[in-house]
Amino acid sequence: MTRALILGCGAVGTRLGLRLVARGMTVTAVRRDPTGLPTALDGRCADLVSGEGLDALPWDADFVIYSAAADNFSDESYRRTYVEGLTQAVGRIERAAASRGRPPRLVVFTSSTAVWGRTDGAWVNEETATDASEFSGRRLLEAEQILLSTTLPACVVRFAGIYGKGPGRLVESVRDTSATRPDGPPRYGNRMHVEDCAGVLEHLCTLPEAHGVWIAADDDPADLGEVLDWLAGRLGVPPPPRITPSTASGDPYGARRARTNKRCSNRKLRASGYSLRYPTFREGYGELLGPPGGAASPARSA
Repeated sequence: MTRALILGCGAVGTRLGLRLVARGMTVTAVRRDPTGLPTALDGRCADLVSGEGLDALPWDADFVIYSAAADNFSDESYRRTYVEGLTQAVGRIERAAASRGRPPRLVVFTSSTAVWGRTDGAWVNEETATDASEFSGRRLLEAEQILLSTTLPACVVRFAGIYGKGPGRLVESVRDTSATRPDGPPRYGNRMHVEDCAGVLEHLCTLPEAHGVWIAADDDPADLGEVLDWLAGRLGVPPPPRITPSTASGDPYGARRARTNKRCSNRKLRASGYSLRYPTFREGYGELLGPPGGAASPARSA
């Protein structure tokens, strides 16, 4: 039977695991506390950073997906989770491959579009030179190279901002009128619904050739102001006030979004045959929020 090993089985990993089980695979789902994982998954307790529990995992799985998330937004946490954690995993995968005489069918590392630090609104694709401006992007690039420099059949998936686990902070900031809209030229953001994130990973596991780098973003790298105004309309509240980006620090996303402005192309993903369930933020947030003017469901972290 085909086996998959998901390392760091959070919101995306759990959804992926259930999809793979539906395809007839046996799925081992790994996280520090597997309590609450669906019973269809073989939940295992292990720490990808400290290494505790790793030796007992099935490293000879046909598909290995490294989808861990850093504990916090710090250079140390990113280094330990993505660089050191992935290094440990890769070493074990290579040893298992040597022992059984063949490599896995695919090893996947879930990265981020943060590897591009563009602030000019330009389009980027898989061939665009990376220019990470913050430690987060630099550490992810370091981890990507650890995997891509091996002889393993491997791919890196650079996810745009993931949403859809609940309304999230952006919706709540619009609903409670604390959100602000930056004035001036468009400031583009990139998004991917959590269900499509899992769908993309499932899709890559079905391709005869999925090696290399992939961007996972929806069809519409929309201007943040457009998103905020649309959300306000659906929630039945006034549009967020326009202010200069330099004064947006009170906004939950003010400081970081002012440094980010790029449009990520999903053309390669589309050409491979993947069909988005939520092609734009309108479909994704629309389903979460319900009819125009209706109340969103209780907020959860997104």
